[in-house]
Amino acid sequence: MAVSGCARFGRHDKPAAAASGPASGEAGAGSTGDGGGGLAQASPSPAGPTPTTPAVLPDGRSAAYLKTVDLSKRTITFDLIQLLFGDDATKEWVKKHPDEPEGPPEGYLLTNDNKKLRTITFAADMIVKVIDLNSSNPAVARPIPLINLPAHLAGERNAALPYWLTVEHGQVTILQEEYLA
Repeated sequence: MAVSGCARFGRHDKPAAAASGPASGEAGAGSTGDGGGGLAQASPSPAGPTPTTPAVLPDGRSAAYLKTVDLSKRTITFDLIQLLFGDDATKEWVKKHPDEPEGPPEGYLLTNDNKKLRTITFAADMIVKVIDLNSSNPAVARPIPLINLPAHLAGERNAALPYWLTVEHGQVTILQEEYLA
């Protein structure tokens, strides 16, 4: 599934992973355009080589739809997506729509070719920023206490927006909702 639209503020970071990778957990090409990305692998322990286990997400930023948040276990279950803006969105758009070289009509491209749900832990001091569609400027994400995140998610089930998960050392450290017009 692909969706297009426009965003009201610019991107500061490139995504760390693409959503359309293989569902089996194999490494796939990232969306940064450098051929990297995909799923990072854990390093062998100093005691000797051990089988590597793929990380849920590589360090960096990845876009996702949040499904559940478990505060007691400090986990987030999510559906990884690919969210592209500007030239990156246009390049992908033209691959599927060669007769429309201008790119996606709204300026962004959201693709969710893989519905696999993943679960990742989050840091105890994770920063949470959300969109308030009722505010005078809904494009600006505002910080909320982590304890309020489940209620925020429950309130947006009919119009869920994607989130950026910033991962450091295998844990989400920043969770920011993305405004899409």
